[in-house]
Amino acid sequence: QQHDKTQLIRIVEDKALNEKVHQETLSQLEVDADSEIQELKEQYEKKLAQEKEDKVRLRGQAGIHKKHHEDLKRQMQKKEEELKQMRDEASKKQERIDKLINDRERNLKLIKERDKTIGEREQTIYELKKANQELEKYKFVLDYKIKELKAQIDPKNEDIAEMKKQIQSMDADLEDYHRKNKQLQLDITALVTKQKN
Repeated sequence: QQHDKTQLIRIVEDKALNEKVHQETLSQLEVDADSEIQELKEQYEKKLAQEKEDKVRLRGQAGIHKKHHEDLKRQMQKKEEELKQMRDEASKKQERIDKLINDRERNLKLIKERDKTIGEREQTIYELKKANQELEKYKFVLDYKIKELKAQIDPKNEDIAEMKKQIQSMDADLEDYHRKNKQLQLDITALVTKQKN
């Protein structure tokens, strides 16, 4: 019986010890659990605060980006309007250039035609002057012959009559020369006037 009693005491003591160890372990687990929960709570709160901060920051950045986007959009619209205006001005300038080119070609054609007309008039003037020189030579010869004939006139009636007849013929030729010469002078004057115009 003594042995059984001793064994029973040992069993009771072991049980008490086990209960104490169990209780201590349980208490430690609770402490560890509370500590871990608190740590996780602090981490989540910190993370939540960071996310809130990031959210506020991102909203601010989004506002800035939105404003920047609107500014860029306005600038693009302004650039498009400026580009359209430049294209319109370029189109008008091109039309002006085309008109000037056409006017230049037309003026060159007119100048060429005028140069041709001037050349023809100069040629006509040259020919008229040449004809006038020939008439001048003819006039000189006629004048010389008239002088010769007048110097040779004999007082005799029959010779005078004959010479008068020849003189009348030569005077008629000379009058015809004067008429032709006057007409040539008028033609030359008219052509020179046209040339100047």
